[in-house]
Amino acid sequence: MRRILCFLYAFFFVFVVPTTSFAQAISISTDTSLSSISENEQLILHVEYPDFYNNQQYYINLAAFHGYTIYVNVGQEYSEVERNRIESKSASTHVLRDQFTRGISEPTEPWNCRIKNELSFDTHNVTSARYTDYYVYGSLAYVVSVYNRYDHCSITYVPHGHKSDVQSVEVPASTTVIQYFGTEQTSDHFYLGFRPPCSCEGYIDCIGE
Repeated sequence: MRRILCFLYAFFFVFVVPTTSFAQAISISTDTSLSSISENEQLILHVEYPDFYNNQQYYINLAAFHGYTIYVNVGQEYSEVERNRIESKSASTHVLRDQFTRGISEPTEPWNCRIKNELSFDTHNVTSARYTDYYVYGSLAYVVSVYNRYDHCSITYVPHGHKSDVQSVEVPASTTVIQYFGTEQTSDHFYLGFRPPCSCEGYIDCIGE
């Protein structure tokens, strides 16, 4: 009898869920500790743009609170929509162009995301190595969203003063990647590096309390 009840419970838990969309089928926790996620565990999810756009907070929560790396297939059809979404996240965007001296070396200026909110950036067809203008701090957890408009691009997370601890993510063409990045203390800094050729835009946002 106990075996039958366990089977029915398992069947109900796995199969009796709404099926109108993937985004409605999983319950989201807002625990920012991420203690259940192994350092070696890589959770990857590929999403088509209409589904992502209509369920943005759901997918951002998957990255922020569950450690997923979200690959959003933007394509040419939704390019302007995605650029508008990213631009709406910040009042100003820090453009990093080849002809500018800004962004060609590691940042020395801080950006407290708790006070200044999101840090937005745009590499704008750079052909040499670039970095965000500021290093970011103020939280234990961050969500980084990067939209690559054209060619394949490589983004590097660099903990300030700890180049040996860098993390990298490859961003395919016409794709947005949304990813979690965490620090041990709110005073810990990090910045992004861009390996050319690169033409992408995005933002860094702090999450949790």
